[in-house]
Amino acid sequence: MINTWTMRSVTVALAGLALVVGASRSQGQELKDEAAKGGSAIVLAENGLTAYAIVTGAQPLLAEQTAGKELAEYLKKVTGAEFKAVAETTAEKPAKAIYLGWTAFAASKGIDCAKLGPEESVIRTVGDDLIIVGGRTRGTLYGVYDFLQKELGVYWLDRDTEVVPKRPTLPLNAMDRRAMPALHIRNLYTSFLEQQWSKSRPLAYDKETIEKERRFRVRNLQNGFDYGGSEMRPYGGGEYIGHIYHGCHNFGFYVPAEKYFAQHPEYYAQDKDGKRLPTSDHLSGSICLTHPEVRKIALANLLEVIAADRKEFPPGKPVSADQPPPTLYDVSQQDNGTVCHCPACRTLAARRRS
Repeated sequence: MINTWTMRSVTVALAGLALVVGASRSQGQELKDEAAKGGSAIVLAENGLTAYAIVTGAQPLLAEQTAGKELAEYLKKVTGAEFKAVAETTAEKPAKAIYLGWTAFAASKGIDCAKLGPEESVIRTVGDDLIIVGGRTRGTLYGVYDFLQKELGVYWLDRDTEVVPKRPTLPLNAMDRRAMPALHIRNLYTSFLEQQWSKSRPLAYDKETIEKERRFRVRNLQNGFDYGGSEMRPYGGGEYIGHIYHGCHNFGFYVPAEKYFAQHPEYYAQDKDGKRLPTSDHLSGSICLTHPEVRKIALANLLEVIAADRKEFPPGKPVSADQPPPTLYDVSQQDNGTVCHCPACRTLAARRRS
């Protein structure tokens, strides 16, 4: 088992590194795509004006709609130009376009959108046009953030601080790149999140601040827990860590004391004085990790959860805008220092330390 605090420290360090790198790369530099070979440059805006429109495919998901809004907003902030959004099905075809999301144009250029991973994106220039597309549900959204950062030098340093260079004329190199986050779960654990989860005290942040924080985190490609906001679903739970209510410190969920403790106190952790410590919430008690029946019970309950998810989201079912099929499930210790001191657990612990 990986220590939870170690994971948090690593995640915070990675996030901090990303912000530092972002700040250093946004000092007015013209970022080049080293992978682009040959190919003509395109000019998205010239002297604060543009001939481009953002063209969207049929029935975009909520995250893809957000991608269009974010792209238009920051292109305007950078260039001063208005990039209007039009549906690909409209009778009027723009002379030049940024094709965003699952468009027929992207498919005609050999991009099979359905085969892209849920967070994978493709950014490609084709003649005078630009394609930004990704898998569902967040691939296109992440493609937009990748484009804004690497090509425009836009960065979000915290929920109230952004770096937006002014470039009324915006030339771009030809490019053809495919990207996907290297880590499955990306989560910055802070007191903000603690406040959101707390049931014993009122929230310390108003709705506007909460939405700004969520947006900051998603713009930096975080996907853990409640980092989505209403327009950026799915977040937390589902695809990334299984059921959000049982996503961490959940020994008590998989081996519930209210069901087993009365008849089988030996399933639960024993303290140094021989007292058994049942689980009642994520903070209390623990289980005996060497008891063979405990493993069987926990595994059986986990399989039931997975089976229920697969019934709701069977293989091949179209991805939902709000909840994709879960792919990762967490089984982890309670949020305390309780360990079992039964002879079998002590023997195992001594062997592991040697």
